[in-house]
Amino acid sequence: MKKGFVQIIIVGLIVLISLIYITAWAPWITNQFAYQKALKSLNPSCRQLTQNEYAPPIINPYWKKPTLPEQLGLVPPFGKETTLYVICDGKSTKNIYFVSFLGTVKLKESTPILLKSQIQQTKNTTNETANWKTYKSKDNLYQISYPGNWTVNEMDDVSMGDNAIDISIIEWNDGSKEYAEEQWQSTPCGGSGDGNSEIGCIPMEIKESKKINLNGHLVYWRVDGNGQIHAWVPNKDKNKTIEIYSVLLKDKNLFDQILSTFKFTN
Repeated sequence: MKKGFVQIIIVGLIVLISLIYITAWAPWITNQFAYQKALKSLNPSCRQLTQNEYAPPIINPYWKKPTLPEQLGLVPPFGKETTLYVICDGKSTKNIYFVSFLGTVKLKESTPILLKSQIQQTKNTTNETANWKTYKSKDNLYQISYPGNWTVNEMDDVSMGDNAIDISIIEWNDGSKEYAEEQWQSTPCGGSGDGNSEIGCIPMEIKESKKINLNGHLVYWRVDGNGQIHAWVPNKDKNKTIEIYSVLLKDKNLFDQILSTFKFTN
């Protein structure tokens, strides 16, 4: 009888210690499981931001590689939310995901964020462009700033610059990312034609290309073989893509400064 009582006491203590352990670790395990599920659901073109890229630095306890016990956690019956800071096609966002009990992942909310490098670049640009003028399009669709000694010419397209510099802006009636990406990827023509379908067109190499985030909008940026710089900014809501390109300007820093002031106003 006494031996059986001792066994009951021992089993009870083991159960009690196990409950305390599970209670202490359950929230961590649950959060880690949801976090890992959301991370695995990311599109291959996306990646998670590092702690030092975001400003202020992100403090996320689930960044470290989980141990085996942590990966065996279960999502509670009502599911669990988790947050990832990601960058996709040059656009950085804070994403909140809902992970169900069965492990399915759904994007609940996505908020644009600025990276530390973008904030610093914005501060530098603001100081350098403080005395610039601002051009607003006739249809009140966008605005862009330019050096104070430049002039603006509004013909079929908008051009701005001086005798040595000229930047043109065109509005295209297609605001889809697919259209902008198609233009961005198309081989520029270095011959007499304006495109590859033209007689006399000699395909020109693309020296540099990238996608960047500009005030919450995805920008397709490119430098052609002749040094000409292009940027396409699609706006699906307005069904417009704004193309900004240099005619004579081959200074990437100045072009990017001008581009950084661009924003949709309507």
